[in-house]
Amino acid sequence: PKPQTPNPKPQTPNPKYLIWIDCLTPLQPSTLIIRMSAPQQKQEQQSKKEKKHPLYRRYYLPEDLESHSGIEDCWLSLHGRVLDLSSLLIARKGDPLCKPIAQHAGRDVSHWFDPNTIHPRQRVDAERGVKVYHLPQGRFLHLPSDLPGEFDSSFTEPWWKDKQYEIGKLTAKPRKIRIINTLTHHEEIMEVPAEETLDEIQTRYLAINSHSTSYTWKDCNGRILDLHKTLAENGIADEDEEYDYLDVPDAERHLPSILIYFNDDLTEA
Repeated sequence: PKPQTPNPKPQTPNPKYLIWIDCLTPLQPSTLIIRMSAPQQKQEQQSKKEKKHPLYRRYYLPEDLESHSGIEDCWLSLHGRVLDLSSLLIARKGDPLCKPIAQHAGRDVSHWFDPNTIHPRQRVDAERGVKVYHLPQGRFLHLPSDLPGEFDSSFTEPWWKDKQYEIGKLTAKPRKIRIINTLTHHEEIMEVPAEETLDEIQTRYLAINSHSTSYTWKDCNGRILDLHKTLAENGIADEDEEYDYLDVPDAERHLPSILIYFNDDLTEA
């Protein structure tokens, strides 16, 4: 008699993948689908978004948006969210409903929308006694007309609610800091989002000093700063509220200083 084969040890499924099998139809190669789990999908989508544009960040200053003010490079802010509508306007190029968006590219359009519902503002038409959209800037994409007629509803979510266009948040509090290069004695005053870590601020500073990653960052007391923490978390307090209370002019306000020391490690070519 043939020797009995012991039962193989059950294998633990890899949590990275989920296998979906359609049991209502005969098993065919096309019905065996391997899909990534939700966390992996989210991570991959985020990775693709980060690779899509080198200027994408977690937080933005209003001035970060100002340079993206064209039809093919259109960023907007909306109730604290930053949206990149470039791909949408390119796909709908020539559509007159793109005009209001293009005219406000690089700016904040929060006043177009109700802050509670994130839906276009409405008003009551005095003549007809019905609610209509309040559009002093003109009707824009994904918004139906108040009058009967055809309406393109081929989208799943209107652009102001569609997460695929969101690329980060608008800072709730900009901060000014002074960065002093102890090697060259160059001083630079920068405005940065209060929510950014020093590592993210260092990335901004690369536009001024391409070797900034070769420096050690310290406070005015000589303490090495943690690049993974924000200014406040590193003990660099924001005194703007007190200055505002005392009505101190901007030109007379003390700016916190960060001193950077060159490591001479040749990490940057």
